[in-house]
This record gives sequence, structure tokens and C-alpha cells, in this order.
Amino acid sequence: MTLTSTAKSPPSLDSALAAFKAGVIENPWQEGTTKKILGSLSKVAKVYQILAPHIPTGSILCDAEELAALFKPYLKSRTFPENCGFKNYDSSYTWHSNVSRFYKLANGQRALKKSLLTREDLWASLLQYMAVADSGSPIMSAKKMIPLVSFIGLCRENSIAPTELLRETVIKLIESSTVKRARTFRDAAKLLDELRESGMISLDLLPPEKIGDLSDYLAEGQWKTPPLHKDYSAEVDRYIEERRHGAKVARLGTTKIVIDTNEGVGISRQKGIRTSLAWFHHGLVAAGLVDEGKPFPWPQIADPALLKTIVDFDVNGAMHRQANGKTRGKRVKDVVRFLDTVFQGYAVSVDDTFFSYRALNNPPNYQTRKKAWKQKTTLEFVDSIALQQAFYGMPQRFYLEAKGLIDRWDDLEQGNNKKAQGRALDLALAAVHLAITTRFPVRQSTVRKLRISGKNPHVIFPENGAKDVRIFPDGEIIKNSYQFPDGIPLFSSKAFSPTKLLQWYIEKVHPLVLEHRVSAPNRKPELLLCGIDRNALQKKIKRHTTEAGLMLDGHMVRHLAGSILYARGVSLDDIAELLGITVATLEKNYLYINRQKKIQRTIDEVALVYKELGL
Repeated sequence: MTLTSTAKSPPSLDSALAAFKAGVIENPWQEGTTKKILGSLSKVAKVYQILAPHIPTGSILCDAEELAALFKPYLKSRTFPENCGFKNYDSSYTWHSNVSRFYKLANGQRALKKSLLTREDLWASLLQYMAVADSGSPIMSAKKMIPLVSFIGLCRENSIAPTELLRETVIKLIESSTVKRARTFRDAAKLLDELRESGMISLDLLPPEKIGDLSDYLAEGQWKTPPLHKDYSAEVDRYIEERRHGAKVARLGTTKIVIDTNEGVGISRQKGIRTSLAWFHHGLVAAGLVDEGKPFPWPQIADPALLKTIVDFDVNGAMHRQANGKTRGKRVKDVVRFLDTVFQGYAVSVDDTFFSYRALNNPPNYQTRKKAWKQKTTLEFVDSIALQQAFYGMPQRFYLEAKGLIDRWDDLEQGNNKKAQGRALDLALAAVHLAITTRFPVRQSTVRKLRISGKNPHVIFPENGAKDVRIFPDGEIIKNSYQFPDGIPLFSSKAFSPTKLLQWYIEKVHPLVLEHRVSAPNRKPELLLCGIDRNALQKKIKRHTTEAGLMLDGHMVRHLAGSILYARGVSLDDIAELLGITVATLEKNYLYINRQKKIQRTIDEVALVYKELGL
């Protein structure tokens, strides 16, 4: 089957804008939205002159993909292009969103998407049956169906019915798509096969035969980490299991003795070690040393000189995806520690000067885009009373809107307004999380593990004259096992009471979150946040803080709370104790605030010199 595209050549911006104002292109937006979009369009020529000077002003097309490519670096790094008239990242993001919406309207993408969603075909019958099966209950959760819905959209664009969907067709779709879409298509094909095996869907609505495993088929330009040789994989599993239990290997001659140190590593660290060892194996494959059909080449690996060769492979791009120097250095240390358990004396045989090798360290002033954004955002907050008011006011803002929607829950149910109900629950979750973390800046992972019932609950409401709810996290849910024996009170301010919020949430919202926001296998009624997925919670927080003009995730809230205290002169010891980190870690991550203050004081002194001299 030949895949076709329904895309048409996009019109020029000038002609589309004239048609829009003349009413030839129907306006689907309300008056306020229209004004904002037209305001953004007035800046298009200026932005394109900076980002795409090769495109003449009169030749700008309503091409949403071209616009996305121009803005991709800024969206990814949360920065904004200079000299375009943007005040900050948020204003550039809003501009990009508004212009993209107009482009999709003008070039027909919006209409196409709408027509595909409302099309009555076999795909629609399949989706409808999955949503309401014979039992009256959904066959699959909406979250799990996302890849399939996206895949169906592409099939509809190419006029492919489910009964015409063959394995060869899906492979062509994968190989002609982006990396992200290829992953979606593989996931969708897997779901279709699961539906076939379940026997819950009529075969008349499914592909004529099983599609099968597609993991070996990649998008154009995509690469895949080579699978581990079975012998190497067995050693990796053995090593990670020892690290998980905190075991160390001691040697007496040729005899190995495993000693339990009770210092096991967590799941995240295990994953990091496995990534490092897979990286090393990838280098061995790139060097042509590994063949699955032959024994693993342990004798060659015992030579430490090979490690430098693999580092050079990574630096020169022979392993496809380069790591930065610091990451590469951490991986090498993981590999050395692993190989020292395989070959006696391996670590000693690696020259200490090897770790000062330039390729294993970032330059002195190296900064990731994320870290640069983090520091820039922090400095804006510590110098702005308005931003701090918005930051500390978020819990109350989200709570008031959520409460208004929850009070109307039954009316929303009768009106089948699922969107408003979902917003109510998401706002309530964000309000609870932020009411805690703006006062007690614990990690998001700790908030997700807070218990409200069962043995030793962590959330204790006031009694015997106490005023505020207290959080008593034990060492098992806090990194580094920090203890807070007296608990941390979530104090009430003039305008807002965390105690009142938590009482309302547990009574009114907690049962609804369990029912509507967490899938049955993951529900944990004893937890404050019900066992909600970490990434899902992160997205909810980010979505609503962005609405508030701040665009913060759960970790950035913790970082800002500590930064504001630091900038206000609270002692390092006190802040470190509250955050559950060492003073050394605090200084390492917050020192730039002091540097900025010193620079500002120096600039002010220079200005004072000029002023005193009358110049």
C-alpha cells in the first residue's frame, strides 16, 4: 500500500491574514482570543527577520512545522530569542502558541484534525466499543489508549482502515516518521495485538492478522543501543544485585568473599549503573569486539587501555549519542568499579591521571541549558516581590478555584463536563502539593509517599490546642534518611490555611482522586496523593503554575523556596536542615546567588562614584 499525504502547500501569511479579516476564513475563536492572536501576528515579520533572515517578509508561509523548527531550541531550553521584543520565556511561548494556532487554521490542519476526529468509520466503531464495551465499562484506560488514538489519526489521513492494516504498512509508517511518532506506532501496534488476544473486540474491527513485534524497526536516522551479550548481561545482573543489597566483594587470593555492608543503592542509582555498563558494552560493539554468537571477549576487556579507546569513540561520535564530559566521567567510574569485581586489581591498574582526561570533565564554566534556566529563574524570583507573592499565593489560588468546581461536582456530572471535573481534581492536587512544598520544601518523591492513614501516618492534624497541621516524614521516605522528630508545621498565613485545605481535600477530594485519577492497580488510599504517577503529577503542577505565569515543576518549587530563604539571609545550617541536605550541597547549588549580590553591589558602588564626582 502506498502512503499518501493530504497536506497542501500552506498559504502566505499576508493572504491568509487578509482572508481572515475579510471573513473568507471562518473565525473559530472568541473576541478576546482573536485579539491576542492578531497581536501576536503583528510581530511575525520582526521575529522572522531575526530567526529566519533568508525568508523575505512578504514570503512568510503559514507553515506550522517550519515555525516549530525555528522555535524548537528555545522551547527545549526554556529560553527566548533575543532582539525579538520578548520579555521572557513565557511571552515567547505564548507568541509561538498563538501564531501556530493561526497557521493551523489557515493551512487547513485545524479543519482536517476536526474532520478526522468526527469521521464515522471502522476506527470510530473500534474506539466507541473500547470506551463502552458490552459490560458497560471501558476495555482500556484513556491514558493507555493515547498511542492508539494518535496512530488512528495517521491511518485516517492515509485512508487506511483497520481491516487493511498489515504489518508491512505499519513498518512503512514507522520508517517514514519521526523518532517520537515511531515509538507511538510501535506502542499502538502492541495494543492492537493485545486487543486481538483478549477476545474482547470483534475481529471485524481489527487488522486481519497479528502485527507482531516491531522493536527492530526504527525511524529514519534513529539508532538503537545494541542488546547486551548474554554473558556480559549475566555479570551486569549479578553486580547490580550485589549493589542493591549493599554487598562488596573482598578477595583472598583467587577466592571471592561477598560482604554485606547494609549500604544498598536505590532503584534510581541501579538504573544509572545499568546505563553506564550498557554504554561500555556499546563501545565494545563499536570496536568490533562483541559477537553474540561467540564467547564474550573478557581477556581483551581486562586491559584498561581499552577504556580510553571507548571514551574516544564516544567523543568522536562513533556511539551515536555523545554524553557531556561530566556524565562520561561518571560512567567511566561505574565501569571501573564493575570491572574491578570481575578482574582482580583492575581499579588499581587504571592510572589516576586518566580521570583528569579532558574528555571526562566539563569545562570550568560549563553549564547545561537546564541549569542556566534554573539560575536565571531563581535570580528573577529572589529580586522580585511580585513573583514571590505569586509563588507563595499559588496554593490559595488553586484551592479557591478547585473548591468552587468541587462544590458543583454533581452539576458537572449531570452536564457530562468531564473536562471541568478533571481540572478540579488537578487543581486540588497542585494546591495540596504546593501548600506543603512552599512551607516545607521536601522533594516531590517524599510528598507522594506521605501517609494519611494506616500505621504511623505522616500528616497529623492539630489537637490539644495546636493550631497547624504538621508533617512527620520518617527516614524511609526522605532521601539520606533525614529525620524531623518534632514534625514541620504548615503554618497558616493571613489569607490561607493549609490545615483547612488538607481537611477539605481529604474529606471531599481524596475519594474522587482515587476513583478518577489513579488506575485501579496503583490506587493507594493510605497515601495523601493516592499513588498518582510521578510524571502525571509533574505535568499537572507545571500546567497550572504556567497558567499562574511561573512555569515551575515540583523540584523547582523546592529550589525556589530554599533560594528565597538563602537570599533573605537565613543561615546555611538552618536551610540545609530544612531541605534535608548538607551545607556543602547547599553552597554548591546556591552560591551563584551570593555572586550575583556581590556583582550588583559592585555595580552600585561604581554608579555611586560617578554620582559623587558629578559626572
